[in-house]
Amino acid sequence: MTLSATAPLVAVISADDATRHAIRTALADLYQVVESLSADTAIPLCEDRHPGLVLLDTALPGAYTVCTELQTRLEHPPHLILLIESLAQVDGCLQAGADDCLPKPVHAGLLRRRTHRLLNAYEARRRLEATQCALEESNARFRSLFEHSPDAIFLLDYDEEVGQIVILDCNKRACDLNGYSWDELIGQPFALLNPAQPSPHAEQSLRQRLRQRGHIQMESRRYRKDGTIYPVEVVLGLVTLGSREIILSIDRDITGRKQAETSERRQRALAEALRDTGAALNSTLKLDDVLDLILLQAERVMSYNAASIAMLKGDVARVVRCRGFEDEASVLKIEFNVRQTPNHRQMLATRAPVIIPDTHTYPGWINFRATARVRSHVAAPIIFRDEVLGFIHLDRFTPNAFTDDDAATLQLFAGQVAIAVNNAQLYDRLNALYQDNLRYAAELEQRVEARTVELRRALDRERELSGLKSRFITVASHEFRTPLAVMLTASDLLKNYSHRMTEEQRLKHLTQIQTEIREMTRLLQDVLTVNRGVEGSAQDFAPTRFDLFQFGQKLLDDARAEDKGCHEFRLLTSGTNPLVWLDQKHTQNILTNLLSNAVKYSPSGSTITLAISLTDTQAVICVTDEGIGIPEADRRHLFEAFYRASNVGAVSGTGLGLTIVKQAADLHGGTVSVSTQTGVGSTFTVILPQPARENNTHGENSGC
Repeated sequence: MTLSATAPLVAVISADDATRHAIRTALADLYQVVESLSADTAIPLCEDRHPGLVLLDTALPGAYTVCTELQTRLEHPPHLILLIESLAQVDGCLQAGADDCLPKPVHAGLLRRRTHRLLNAYEARRRLEATQCALEESNARFRSLFEHSPDAIFLLDYDEEVGQIVILDCNKRACDLNGYSWDELIGQPFALLNPAQPSPHAEQSLRQRLRQRGHIQMESRRYRKDGTIYPVEVVLGLVTLGSREIILSIDRDITGRKQAETSERRQRALAEALRDTGAALNSTLKLDDVLDLILLQAERVMSYNAASIAMLKGDVARVVRCRGFEDEASVLKIEFNVRQTPNHRQMLATRAPVIIPDTHTYPGWINFRATARVRSHVAAPIIFRDEVLGFIHLDRFTPNAFTDDDAATLQLFAGQVAIAVNNAQLYDRLNALYQDNLRYAAELEQRVEARTVELRRALDRERELSGLKSRFITVASHEFRTPLAVMLTASDLLKNYSHRMTEEQRLKHLTQIQTEIREMTRLLQDVLTVNRGVEGSAQDFAPTRFDLFQFGQKLLDDARAEDKGCHEFRLLTSGTNPLVWLDQKHTQNILTNLLSNAVKYSPSGSTITLAISLTDTQAVICVTDEGIGIPEADRRHLFEAFYRASNVGAVSGTGLGLTIVKQAADLHGGTVSVSTQTGVGSTFTVILPQPARENNTHGENSGC
C-alpha cells in the first residue's frame, strides 16, 4: 500500500537496527516513517520535517537532554515517546517531558495504539489551532467546521452567577452523542454531562495550564440524558472569541476501545487464574484447599457475590464448599435432587453450562433461606471422562448479571475441579490399599506361630495385596492428571487465544507443555523405580569400575545448567584413587535425587556442596544445602514412598526421591543418614562399601 503525502509523519531515532525494524514494520502501512541513528539529529530533523510524533531511544547518549530541548526550542514540538529498557526509567522519562514511554522490545499492537492516540492528540491540537485561525478569518467557516466535526465539541465558560462552568455552544455531534437537543444543552451547567466539575479556583488553574501547554488531553466520562454513562477522550483548549477567552472541549467516544481493553484484561486474568490453580493441583492433594482456591481464582475473572461447589452422589447433590454467603454453615448443609431442578437436569443432558438471568422468573428454582438473596445464577457441570461429578455455581444478588462469556469461563474452572476430585480419589484409593496392606501384615505377624495354615492363607492374601498395590501404582502413574491438566490449559489457551498473544507468549505456553511432558516422564520413571523395590532393582545391579570424581563433576555440571544460575555449586573431593566399583545407574540415582532436592528446597543465591571422599574400604558421598531443613517430626518418615515433609509448602514433588536414594544405597550394601536443622539446611551422607583395592592410600577428610 502506498501512503499519501498527507499521512502523519513519525520520526524514529535509534541506533538499534532491530528496534527501528520493529517500529517500521508496525507503522509503515499507516504513517510516513523517517529514521535517524543519533540523538544529535533529532532537533534538526524536527525543524526540517515537522513530525507529529518522535520515538526516541533512551539508549542513545543525550536522549533525555534532547527530549527536554524538543519541548522548549521548537515552536510546535512533536509528541514524544521514549523507548526504555526497564520500568525504572519511567520517572526520568516523564521528568524530561516525554508524553509516553514504551519498553523494549517494542510490542507492535501497543505501539500502534499509543502512536494512534498521540497522533490523534497531535492532529486534535492542529485542528484546534486551525479552528482558532478560522475563527479570526471567518465565523461562517468556523461554524461549518464546528458543525461537521466527527467529535463532540463544546464551547464552555465559567458563569459567576451560577457558580459553575456552563455550555455556551455545542455542535450536532455533541447533541446526538448525549441524547439532548441543542436548546436543552445551551446555557446549562456542564455538570449535566459530567458531575465532577472543578471549583472556581481549580477552573482558574485549568485555564492557566491551558495557556502554558496549549491543550490538555485526558480521559473522562459523560452522562447521557437516558442515564447511561460512556467513556470519552477529551482534548481541552482555549479559544478567543472577540475579547472573551473560552474553553473548547472536544469529546471522542472511546467505548469500543475500552471494551477491547476490558476484554484483554479479562483474558489475561483468566490465564493467570488457570495457571495458579494448575500450580495448586500440582502441589497438593488436599481437595478442600484446591476447591477453595478455584472459587477464589474465579472471582479474579468473573464478578460474583457468592459461589458454591456441589458434588453428586446418585441423584442427590450436596454442597461441599461455598464462599460469600452470610450463613455458610447453612449453605454447606444444602442437599437437593438434581432430577427436580430444571437447570441441573439440563446440564446433565447437555453437559453444558446454564445461565439463569433472574431466579424470580425461572420456573423450578428452589429457594433456600441461606440463598434467598440470589437473583442471577450461572452453573457449569463438573465432568470427568464424560461422567458428571457435580456442579460449580456462581451467584449475584442482582438480576441479569452473567453473560455467555462467563458461562464459558466457568466451564474451564469446572474442568479444574474435576481434575482435583479425580486426584483426591486416586490418592484415597492408594491410601486405602496401603492401609489394608498394613492391617493384613499385622494380622499375619500375630498369627504366624499359632496357626500355620492361617499363616499360609494370610501370606497368599499378602502377596495378592502386594501385587494389587504394584499394579495400582503402575496404573496410577499413568493416570496422574496434573501435568496433563497444565498441558491442556496451555494448549486450550493457544487454540482459543493464540491470535491475541505475542510470539513470546505463545513460546512460553509451548515451553510449558514441553516442561510438563519431561516432568511426567520423570515422574513415571520414579514411580516405576520405587515400585520395583530393592529386589526388582537387584536383577539389573551391575557394578563396574569408573572414576567417581569425574562422574560427580558431570552430574554437578548438569544440575548447574538446569538450575540456570539460581544457586552456587561446589565439588569437594578427597582420596588419591578416584576409581570405584559401583553400579553407575544406581549411583547416578543417588547423586541426581540428592542434588535435585537440594536445589528444590534451597533459596536462590545459596550454596549447594557435593563432597566425595574415597578410601580403600568405602566411598562417602555428602550433599549439603542451605535450605529449609527437615522438621524433627518428619525425619523418621523421610525414606517412605510418597511421604513429604510438612514444611515444603507449595514446592512440587512426589516424595519418591529419597526412597530411590535409599533403595540404591541398599543395593550396594550401604547406608544413608541425614544431619539437618530447620531453616538452616541439611546434609545427606551416603556410605557405599568398596572391595579391597591394591595400591590404595587413605585420602583426606571428606569435608562433609
